[in-house]
Amino acid sequence: MKEVREAANAHARDHAECSKQEVLDILGKNSSELIDFVSGLSDFDLEQKAYLSLAGRKVTAAEFVEAVVLESGGEHLQSMKTAVDSGDYAAEAEK
Repeated sequence: MKEVREAANAHARDHAECSKQEVLDILGKNSSELIDFVSGLSDFDLEQKAYLSLAGRKVTAAEFVEAVVLESGGEHLQSMKTAVDSGDYAAEAEK
């Protein structure tokens, strides 16, 4: 978990100076690719299980998509909205 968090923080630092348009372009491209990939999964694919260390158990592909993409993505979106609304993003970018 620590390695994942460190990698995410490094990614955030590396891209702290992105313009709004750069972020929108990346989100547009990645979200389209994600939608195409997930919508192409069959019921069989979604039922496949693999061990996920963050969960401490085997999870199905459907559980992974729900937890990581939908829930976590939604949490990040809310965090970004809160930061933009409060102006905290400028202070965070300076750290």
